[in-house]
Amino acid sequence: MTQVNPQNPPADPLPPNVRVGAGTEIFGEKIFRRFFSKCDPAIVWGENCYFDGVQLALGERATLTVGSFVYAANMIVLAEQEIRIGNHVFLGFNVAIADTDFHPLDPALRMQDAIAVSPLGGGRPRPPIATA
Repeated sequence: MTQVNPQNPPADPLPPNVRVGAGTEIFGEKIFRRFFSKCDPAIVWGENCYFDGVQLALGERATLTVGSFVYAANMIVLAEQEIRIGNHVFLGFNVAIADTDFHPLDPALRMQDAIAVSPLGGGRPRPPIATA
């Protein structure tokens, strides 16, 4: 279980490119299991936030910015580019926020992508994927 509070650091360290504001607490297991962002900072949490059971899937170029006084429970964040959550936001159970579908929408490119990520892909590059 990860519990983050700047005044009470967690046993498991946060990724070095994650910033957490004063009074913010993050609870849950394997929150950073699909965290691949190489941006610095990749995640910035504001002050006095409470995140419980949140799942993060951030690609290599993705960033997540969370304002202050944000509450989220069992939320999923899927980002390849950028997601911003403002101040004083409540995100309830099973909310998913995404900036991409993680696959092309064009049928021919989607087939190319499916092959690239399959065991038969053999290192083929994935086609570009739109984000917004």
